[in-house]
Amino acid sequence: MSPLFCDHAVLQREMPVPVWGTSDPAATVVVSFAGHRAEATADANGRWKATLPVLNASAHPSEMTVQSGESTLVIRDILVGDLWLCSGQSNMSFALNRANDAEREISSAAHPLIRLFDVPRVPAESPRRTVNAKWTACTPETVKMFSAVAYFFGRDLSEVLKVPIGLIHSGYGGTVAQNWVPRSVLEDPRFNKVLELDRERVAKLPEAMAAYRKALNDWETSSPERRAATSRPNEPAGIAHKGGPAHLYNGMIAPLVPYAVRGVLWYQGESNRRDSAHYRQLLPELINGWRREWKQPRLPFIIVQIANYMPPEGEPKQRSIWAEIREVQRQVSLTVDDAPLVVTIDLGDSKDLHPKNKQDVGKRAALQAMSKVYGQSITADGPILDSFEINGDTVELSFKSAGKLELRGEGQFTVAGSDRVFHPAVAKIENRRIIVKSDRVTQPLAVRYAWSADPRATLYNSDGLPASPFRTDDWPFTGPILIGAPRQ
Repeated sequence: MSPLFCDHAVLQREMPVPVWGTSDPAATVVVSFAGHRAEATADANGRWKATLPVLNASAHPSEMTVQSGESTLVIRDILVGDLWLCSGQSNMSFALNRANDAEREISSAAHPLIRLFDVPRVPAESPRRTVNAKWTACTPETVKMFSAVAYFFGRDLSEVLKVPIGLIHSGYGGTVAQNWVPRSVLEDPRFNKVLELDRERVAKLPEAMAAYRKALNDWETSSPERRAATSRPNEPAGIAHKGGPAHLYNGMIAPLVPYAVRGVLWYQGESNRRDSAHYRQLLPELINGWRREWKQPRLPFIIVQIANYMPPEGEPKQRSIWAEIREVQRQVSLTVDDAPLVVTIDLGDSKDLHPKNKQDVGKRAALQAMSKVYGQSITADGPILDSFEINGDTVELSFKSAGKLELRGEGQFTVAGSDRVFHPAVAKIENRRIIVKSDRVTQPLAVRYAWSADPRATLYNSDGLPASPFRTDDWPFTGPILIGAPRQ
């Protein structure tokens, strides 16, 4: 059986459930579960897939029986509920034991109806069919090293939906979207520079390895004083590595297909901040690529927008690349169906790229799921820019999902004229609109809000949800566009 089908698993409710594994070639395999029966015949390579019919949610542990010839396999303690695939880079992989109030959160994390599946960080040059992982029930011991965002998201869903929740975490820190897309996406002419750069790297790998071995030998045979004063040489990344194009998709996502899931929670983008124009093209293709692989064209794909953060001194200053990547995430959410945005602009840490407040990230993600996926009548969004109107020297901004607008402090609004130079502006609320004006711009053309790496969020609705940073213009981003060579 695929490792996804093991004791303590959760199967997806309300949709057909594929079940697969390997057997002798041409063997007949019969899968029985909860009064249902599905049959398949293994192909010439011994691979088979059967599909169970639509299942109702059940918190009662059941057994799955898989039979082929004289062999019978029994899988126990299976629940039926909702599955969520939680993926991305380091803020998704950030473990619960590092989050705010970790000791209390861990000690209270006994949730037998929440099940966890943690995918090992194993890149691959070609798509893999299996992973070395298993399902576990959520306990203080099993959850402490699990994704904090995924756990808090699943816990909030469980409390509201009252059905079993399965959480699959597949994340890897310091990775770009190019690592997570199916290779077919990168064969698009817009992205083939990524493949070209990796081919060049692989061609130079023997030379790089020889240089590394020589440097390592020199370092190991040098004096203790020299070794203490210098770092051990770093080994070059192999053919398959976390920065390789599609290598994380191949090793960490492909083995999960076509396991039936309710949706995806995606928290990534920091490592793409230097190539936001490229990311604007790539992120929709990542979403659509996963949807094609799962054969679910409307698979919900919740995007967590990156939080506020003050980058170190080495960061380019000619443009706000952090604001640009957030704008890309906002625009993708607005233009791709079923891709709601989780705004976290007030949940970051100016001094830490990995803020510890994952509780509110999970809570806001759960609000988006409950509203956009489960259709509950709740407020999940802060104010969303709807339209703007220029009246003389002022700009009037109108919003959706606003309820009652709130300005919590001054600043964060800027205005520009035809010179495209933005100046600080004063904002006030009038008749459910925001009126913006700058004494230094007599003929305004554009407004931007919270357009910096580490802004202070000031625009909220009456439900306490913040507006995403936004802009009214569509002026091209300035500065270098880096296609994104594979990261070492």
